[in-house]
Amino acid sequence: MEQLFQLPLHNSTRELLEKMGVIFMENDDTYNVRGFNSELNKWGNYEIGLYTTMEFELDDEEVADFYYVIKFNNKEVARLQATPHLLAVIQLFTLDRISNGEMTKGLLDDFDLP
Repeated sequence: MEQLFQLPLHNSTRELLEKMGVIFMENDDTYNVRGFNSELNKWGNYEIGLYTTMEFELDDEEVADFYYVIKFNNKEVARLQATPHLLAVIQLFTLDRISNGEMTKGLLDDFDLP
């Protein structure tokens, strides 16, 4: 398996998240949340961090691959490629529940989507 390296958050991102009530530990850019692991049938600590490979030979138009690495009690349990589609799905799933579908109805009205 290819080795990944954690990416630090930019100061502006940390500052915005802190204003939203999301606080990170000193020198630790992982998001920590308590959750249930169905496979192990137990509660524990999940960590989510942004990682990349060390790919240095990219063309000017290319962007390095980024991954959300999810750990449960310090053990990696999932690695999801960070894509605009994944981000959109997570945001829209959340908006759907928060607004009972009203926010997405508004977006459909505002945009001429295919």
